Amino acid sequence: MIDYTQSGFNSFLIREREEKTKLSSSDIEALLEDASIDDRKIQGTMIDGANQRICLSDKTGTPRILLDGNKGIIKVSRAGYNVTTTPDENLLLSSDFPLAKEQQMCVTVQQRWTDTNQWDYRPDYGKPYWMRETQFKLDSDDWKVMKVYFEAVITSGPGYTCEACIYDDLADAPLAGSVISTTATDATTAGATRSSEVTLNSGERAYWVSLREQGRPSESGYYVNCYIARIVFRRD
Repeated sequence: MIDYTQSGFNSFLIREREEKTKLSSSDIEALLEDASIDDRKIQGTMIDGANQRICLSDKTGTPRILLDGNKGIIKVSRAGYNVTTTPDENLLLSSDFPLAKEQQMCVTVQQRWTDTNQWDYRPDYGKPYWMRETQFKLDSDDWKVMKVYFEAVITSGPGYTCEACIYDDLADAPLAGSVISTTATDATTAGATRSSEVTLNSGERAYWVSLREQGRPSESGYYVNCYIARIVFRRD
């Protein structure tokens, strides 16, 4: 454990000064006792030389920036959080985080369609139906530092609406914020539709992409289609 206390900093100074001077440890300790606090704590900079670490505090005295040469990492915490102890969700930056600001995970591999107005039911097929082939798993604990979105290229038939979502198999309901919709009928011009921020349910869950149609005027043979769907992870 890193010793960021004043005594820990003094110990570091003693080791450093013993190497550069002829003074004994007791002589250096006596000098430190006489030194002012500004001499021993250099403008909020705490150094752990033995572990090759430097920690910088903000004007409130909270440790906010950690440079760990031993592990080769840099961390910066949000205001009010001690960078040496706070969990990752309170970090503004960590060299352990992915470098890309946005990552995408494709969860469909081919076109899918349906002609039902319910998320998880077809009268002629029953439960489950083929959209469950898109099943994937996410653990909410793995994505606490990321914002999650659902994005897909979907189309509808003339005169009605196509809806798509991330469906939680355990909760038997769409994920909050994941429902997207379109009235576009041509996939070449529809473009991708992105949801608002999605709230992952607690723990590891099985999810899949679901489709439904809303407001179809008649049994005209039209279907709603999903050409590609992906989960988007962002750090803003």
